[in-house]
Amino acid sequence: MAQPWLDTVVGSVLTVVKIVALRVVIHLAALVLVGLSYQAFGDVLLSTSVWAGIVCLIPYGSPRNPYWWIPVAAGCVQALVLLPLLPWAFFALPAGLLTWTLRLVIARGNIGWDWTAAPALALGLYAAVGNLLDWQLPLLPLLSFPILFALGLAGYRMFNRIFHSNVHRQMLAASLVRLRTVLQSASLGENEKRHCSLLLSQSEALGLYKDCPDELVDRIVNITGELEDLSRSLASKPAWTRTLFKSTQWQHLGKNTYIQGGRLTGEGVLQNVQELNADLARTLASLKKSANPGKASAEQDDAVALDTLSLSASELLGKKGSLPDGFGRPLEDIAFTAMDMIGAMRKDPADRRTSLRFLERYLPRVHHVVDEYARMEKDLPPETRQRTIEVLEQLAASFDSHRQGMTRNDTIGFTAELDALDALLKMRSR
Repeated sequence: MAQPWLDTVVGSVLTVVKIVALRVVIHLAALVLVGLSYQAFGDVLLSTSVWAGIVCLIPYGSPRNPYWWIPVAAGCVQALVLLPLLPWAFFALPAGLLTWTLRLVIARGNIGWDWTAAPALALGLYAAVGNLLDWQLPLLPLLSFPILFALGLAGYRMFNRIFHSNVHRQMLAASLVRLRTVLQSASLGENEKRHCSLLLSQSEALGLYKDCPDELVDRIVNITGELEDLSRSLASKPAWTRTLFKSTQWQHLGKNTYIQGGRLTGEGVLQNVQELNADLARTLASLKKSANPGKASAEQDDAVALDTLSLSASELLGKKGSLPDGFGRPLEDIAFTAMDMIGAMRKDPADRRTSLRFLERYLPRVHHVVDEYARMEKDLPPETRQRTIEVLEQLAASFDSHRQGMTRNDTIGFTAELDALDALLKMRSR
């Protein structure tokens, strides 16, 4: 049986081979047109512009993505407009340049490997304009370029406005795949992975709702890009793999980066992840409450209690940034253990009887300790800081102990069921 990691590697290799083979075919077709152009006109630079135009007219990407097909459609219209008005060798460059420029504007500069075509496009544009002037050809047909550019950009924005829900769902689905890849990165530490795992689980839950807020999806897409950059930075990969030459399938929006001294810093990214996790918890609680109004009273009460506790745990992570060093680790341990307990209670209602009471008793007290310390920090003696950290560490140990107790109880219950089943089978065999 093949190992999962081997399946992943084989799948990735086949995907890369398919992409490379398709691009090779496109380049070969462009080179054929380059040869025909050189035979017809005898100009090397003009022939180079044909190659650059064809390659940019059919860029890398998924044809189902409006970021791909709308610029390509605009470029094809540009080619059809110019073909009957100018010598055929001049159709490719304006068409490819229009496609490339539209993608550049839509992606706000994050066009990945498409940047490599910029020198060839600039050289081809110089050659094409020079030849048009030398041959005294009309420049009026080129006025179609800004008109088609404006129409393409307006069409793209109108399409996203009309089909924004479907587009955002595709963006969310793509981000979930990318987040799972980030979680598999060996360069991320345990702390980063805990935050990413929470973001992934909450993003998956958000995707189950039809009316998921577009603003949250946009933030998930942007922060996923930041986490990918952080993973590459921690892996000590060159800076150009993090910014300029990056795969861009859903670069509809700008994104923030946190670069200091040429390296990405995890603090800013993790702060963004924590804030997003807190907002996701609040949104999910609201969506669940509105989506399940007809549940039985006891079940609904438990669901509301779990959602409230999940939100409380997420908010606890958000308070970490306003506290001095030393508070972060116990607060993270408490919050993530609480979320783990909540996840276990959602799967096994038998755990709720004691664990709900535990969380409802101690999570508010943790918030109270943190809030009071933040309020009186300037007036407290220095030794109080260490004592507060020790109390939080003891609370974290208590949370961990209770979580382990839940696991032991599940194990004992499962073992008892196996023993009962074994005894029943022995009785039947007699």
